Amino acid sequence: MALAGGTYAAAQLVPVAAGVVVALLAWRLGADVAAELGLPAGREPESLPPGRV
Repeated sequence: MALAGGTYAAAQLVPVAAGVVVALLAWRLGADVAAELGLPAGREPESLPPGRV
């Protein structure tokens, strides 16, 4: 907090930034695992026609 200041808002910056970094890393990890497994890039299942979930 020495860099950001001593306020409550400054204390919230570190957990918010850490949450953003964790979310981005999890998203990339999921994309890399999906690519490794050869899964399709889209969210649509291949067994259903487009538009039907």
